[in-house]
Amino acid sequence: MASRLLRPLSRRLQSTQAAVKEAHTAAPPAPLPKEAVKISKLSNGMVVASLENNSPVSRVALYVKAGSRYETMNNLGVSHALRLSANLSTKEFSAFRLTRGVEVLGGSLEASGSREHMVYKVDCLRDEMQSTLGYLASIVSAPVFKPWEVSSNEARMAVEMACLETQPGIAVSEMVHAAAYRDSLGNSLYAPEVMMGKHTPAMLTEFMQKCYTSQSMALVGLGTDHDTLVQLGEDLFSISTGPPAVKTPAKYVGGVDSRRHILSPISTAAIVTEGSSLNSTDLLSLAVLQRLLGAGPYIKWGSDTASSRLNRGVAQATQMPFSTTCFNANYTDSGLFGLLAAAPAEQIGTVLKAAVSQYGAITKGDVKDADVQRAKSQLKAAVIEHVSRCHVMFYISIDCLCRSQLKSVVVEHVFRCHVMFDKSFDWLCRS
Repeated sequence: MASRLLRPLSRRLQSTQAAVKEAHTAAPPAPLPKEAVKISKLSNGMVVASLENNSPVSRVALYVKAGSRYETMNNLGVSHALRLSANLSTKEFSAFRLTRGVEVLGGSLEASGSREHMVYKVDCLRDEMQSTLGYLASIVSAPVFKPWEVSSNEARMAVEMACLETQPGIAVSEMVHAAAYRDSLGNSLYAPEVMMGKHTPAMLTEFMQKCYTSQSMALVGLGTDHDTLVQLGEDLFSISTGPPAVKTPAKYVGGVDSRRHILSPISTAAIVTEGSSLNSTDLLSLAVLQRLLGAGPYIKWGSDTASSRLNRGVAQATQMPFSTTCFNANYTDSGLFGLLAAAPAEQIGTVLKAAVSQYGAITKGDVKDADVQRAKSQLKAAVIEHVSRCHVMFYISIDCLCRSQLKSVVVEHVFRCHVMFDKSFDWLCRS
């Protein structure tokens, strides 16, 4: 009786073992093809770029030359107001429909901004890319800016301005830019207090009509078919075909001591000078110098003094707690380079003097070859890590918007490093 019951079980075990053996002996699936970067220019002047990485999730970003540097004295903070208005009603969708529509598709949509660009990013399933991009296209090409919806953003703007006071590092960065450039790149990412509640629907519409032209945009996709993205760009984005907005050249002025008093026992200060632009041959040299001086800890909970020359020098001058790092900001036509420090108010002067002395020693040649190689390796790792976190779209969009040609050697290398980590990055350390 028992043998009759065990016989079927034995046959099932034998068939399972045979299936496992066949699975082991079967040829492995063919690897997915490695796609190259593809860049096209649409008939309306918009640049479309993509990299197919065969991911089940598509990431698409629209970069627009409409950052705070394009603001004037009459509409300061309008780019801040536009960032907060990305979820407002359009001619096709209500604010509620926009939010729920993207959620139903399993996607996400966010708007961010810098001094040079407004950025709209969507993450979605590959099969839902067309529907999700439809919402994005409606936001940038068909906003209506209903007065009651625009006025509702005042409370959100006030909250962001209040939070800015609790983040001295960001506040100092804004002050440094204002002191260095006055206008253009000196315009803040945040609306000034005097403009709170004064960004009218007409002001937002006028700014978009001036800056949101097809020749000022780059549509970048990761995990997308290039032909599909090009077709969606043609079909969905009904953008003005006028010329891009006129950009006031950034003129470095400097020579200003700017201060703001806040209720805090810790003082935060920066000393900067003009750095390199994105198109400068000094870009990589200053990036290596930034790592030489110290750009943050590289070991979690480790000693930042061991990896930062700035902190090593300051540690010899004070026993009080402090933090220093190298500041390096790059833009299309200028840049800022310098030091950022935080310390108790009574020690901030000592900390800054010690940090500046380390900077001066390096400029006079007091640096070892081993430190230079270490800084190059850290820069390579930082770039690869930045790219691997899907910031690869940032590189290609900046290249498309800042250069006259549609394809550059640097962007091609960065994209290839995203899909093939064995590339050497030798280009990064060339003089």
